[in-house]
Amino acid sequence: MEFRALCHELAQYDLDVLALQETNLNTSLFHHRDKLKEILQQEFGMVKLVTACTPIRTDSAYKPGGVLLAVVGTSTHRVVDTKVDPYGRWCSVTLTGKDHRLIHIYSVYQSVDQPDGFSGTRTYYDQQWEILKLADHIDPRPRQQLIDDLSTELQQRRKPNTDFIILGDFNETVGMEMTMMASICSSFQLVDAVTARHPTGYNTPTYNRGSRRLDYGFISATLLPLLRESGLNQFKEVSTSDHRAVFLQIDKNELFQTGNPVVPAALRIMHSDSASIKEFVQHVHDHLQQNSVNKLRIQLDKIEDSAEPNDLQQLADKIDRLVTQALLHGEKKVAKPPKPPWSEKLHLASARFKMWKIALSGARTKTDVTEALSKVKIKARFNDPIPSSIQALRRNLRYASKHLRKIRQNAYEERKMFLEELRARIAIRKYSNPNHDVTQALKCLDAQLRSKHRFHKIQRVFNPKSQQALMAVQVTQQVQITDPISGIQTWRQAEVVIDSRKELEEALLKRNQRHFAAAEGTPFTRPPLSEANSENQFSLPERLPEGTFMETQAVVDILKSCARSPPPRWSDQVLFAQFLQGINKWRESTATSPSGRHLGLYKALLTAYYNKSGEFGPSETAESEAPDQLQDEGWRSTQAPSTQELAKEILELIYELAALATAKGFSLRRWTKVVNVMIYKEPGNMNLEKLRVIHLFEADFNLMVGILFGRRAMLRQARRRKHQHHDDAEHRNRQFYKRGKPGHL
Repeated sequence: MEFRALCHELAQYDLDVLALQETNLNTSLFHHRDKLKEILQQEFGMVKLVTACTPIRTDSAYKPGGVLLAVVGTSTHRVVDTKVDPYGRWCSVTLTGKDHRLIHIYSVYQSVDQPDGFSGTRTYYDQQWEILKLADHIDPRPRQQLIDDLSTELQQRRKPNTDFIILGDFNETVGMEMTMMASICSSFQLVDAVTARHPTGYNTPTYNRGSRRLDYGFISATLLPLLRESGLNQFKEVSTSDHRAVFLQIDKNELFQTGNPVVPAALRIMHSDSASIKEFVQHVHDHLQQNSVNKLRIQLDKIEDSAEPNDLQQLADKIDRLVTQALLHGEKKVAKPPKPPWSEKLHLASARFKMWKIALSGARTKTDVTEALSKVKIKARFNDPIPSSIQALRRNLRYASKHLRKIRQNAYEERKMFLEELRARIAIRKYSNPNHDVTQALKCLDAQLRSKHRFHKIQRVFNPKSQQALMAVQVTQQVQITDPISGIQTWRQAEVVIDSRKELEEALLKRNQRHFAAAEGTPFTRPPLSEANSENQFSLPERLPEGTFMETQAVVDILKSCARSPPPRWSDQVLFAQFLQGINKWRESTATSPSGRHLGLYKALLTAYYNKSGEFGPSETAESEAPDQLQDEGWRSTQAPSTQELAKEILELIYELAALATAKGFSLRRWTKVVNVMIYKEPGNMNLEKLRVIHLFEADFNLMVGILFGRRAMLRQARRRKHQHHDDAEHRNRQFYKRGKPGHL
């Protein structure tokens, strides 16, 4: 309940990382973690969640201690690693930054000092004491053991160009005991981010029942120039906790590199099932209008047949950049997840519960919470005076808690209805046709989901490979070895594991440059073969240079034969319907487009254009308008077009640019950027030469190449000339069906 209210409060800020200590929740149970992640996703959209708690089993959801670390929003793309302490004392995430920089962020919770520890599970200290006792520690000291283990953890990760951010409740005033947290700060050059910006706030108490500071945010000294602001919130300002919240503001533009250019499917904001397709299409269309794309489009049509290729390419690139900006702008505008229909009721009930809890906490601890109360009273729409007696405050808090639980129960039923409507919308968008109703579409969706679930089960049995991030590779290097007896030094080849980011990238770049340049120096890269082409009918001297393989001569003879009797030309025109069909058949989760124009954007436009559900068609006031008016006048139409018509215009613009580039023989600048993804080919095999390379192109470029070269130039010509190998899968299936043999899986 309190976590949801906290996330709702923090959603109004530009938050990237949330670190919590003493969560008092048994997060070792998956359904508790799933619930936390669900709440974060509802408020922030994208999230990467890491939690930790002690391994001791409890009979309820309550478990003392616990830490949480969540990376939300677009920063989730920068997470390259996560780590959890087996004793539940800390958890961490690793973010990638500029210039090969790695930023390790920790959420740490230190136990209070209880010298007479005993075995039990009543307090966090007791749990840590018992764990250490079971680990054969003769004299368990949980507080000192955390310092020792955290120091070892940081030392293992301490490498060049690596920074640390440690956020935590340390239950000590750092600096009073030099063997505690102060020793880690001294060893790893960590500074207190709050006192770095506010030197007079060093002794500001962060616990409302004490007079000492217990909560800190430490950062590496190298991050100080990037620290823009830091501080401590007022008590009860953002949550009902009895601690102040520590906040840090670091310059993201200087710290982080640009986000991952290829957005994973799970983190995409826009997709074919999104509830914000109408708003997305409208934002994209408005952005294109504001940048006068129609005028540039008309100018491009005028010079299409007369302009030089370079001039045509420059204007096409300009329009293409504006289209990319519009698509990303539209996605950003709808990035915040839509609030469910019951959020207003929950908001008021949660605000009143928070108000009474703050008032009771202030009365019990005799803390001034006037400022925090005045803010939450506005959100709760409560104008009556707050009673001063603790008994009255407790009574009001009990009533607010009961009222909030009742609304949450109703909200659960409303959420089920909301999810059923969402399921019906997805089904009718995908499977509806004039002969099907919603019930039939839902049956098709359920059948597909069952089939997908069964396929995944089979896949896990026969292919149990787990995806592993590329964090280290094994390379062969010359190493110097000294003989222990004679002292003679010799150089030998040895297998060395590289795991630092800078060395890893350098090794991968050298490997790829060597791998993709393997053809350099071969016969077809040197004269005279490099100068032969179809225009001169591969005219070559009778004798090829010495050292030329016999296979090369055979290839030259085939090319000469083809040049003398050229095959029939195939069309280089791709129809608009073919372009849309290619996108429609493409699996949406496929990773593409380094520019950020992922398949989810194309699929969202396609969903609005096909309009199977009928939700994107013209409104009642526009039904009488001629459907061809907008098509004839294009962007100049003064009528209020429907979402379906706007989506068609945007798709036509994307198609026209791609078709023009392929027809005129030039490449859009966006197409020249390709991402090489390196993954392990075999689990456990880190050999540099055994990596798999996946090239990720722009989606529209990949589609046009597949249609023109993959299907027309190669597959159709091979069929026409009967050059298709008999073992070709598609050819074999065709022969099976011709002979009347049934196909099988």
